[in-house]
Amino acid sequence: MVYIGHGSGVRYVGSSTVRRSICKAVAILMGCSSVRIEDQGNGFDGISAVNDYAVAGAPCTIGCLWMVTDGEIDRFFINFIERCFTEWSSNVSNSAVYKTIKENGDGIKVQYPYRLLIKAIVQARQACRLKTLTGGSVVVYGIPVFNDQSSLDIVDNIDDDSVIILDD
Repeated sequence: MVYIGHGSGVRYVGSSTVRRSICKAVAILMGCSSVRIEDQGNGFDGISAVNDYAVAGAPCTIGCLWMVTDGEIDRFFINFIERCFTEWSSNVSNSAVYKTIKENGDGIKVQYPYRLLIKAIVQARQACRLKTLTGGSVVVYGIPVFNDQSSLDIVDNIDDDSVIILDD
């Protein structure tokens, strides 16, 4: 799930709506202070979109801790997406671990990359002009997540009139 805009998108999709949903996707919130935790006082938990997505079941939430410029975060996000989706990227070899799937019959050997999202974030920080200011604002809350390209090929090979539900 990707949100690009001001804040965490709570203006468009409310906190209670997110909490009631079932979210199995990684929440990527590319907005100023989108994952900043607001202090509620001594002894109380802070309030943040991170809490909402964790309650909804998102394995991890990616976002910015403080205010960032739009051009810099766009540069970061484009580089991050290139590193996650290797078909579009020339930056594959640095952060990919491959799994091999053998198809029966033809003996075709196909390699699909596993991409660790946290490693892609660390590498995408280098695309920013202000590496420690803008790049350092992007953080991950949650568990390490891999991007598996092999499930995308399954969807590409399906007829237009059929429906497939992928649930790993």
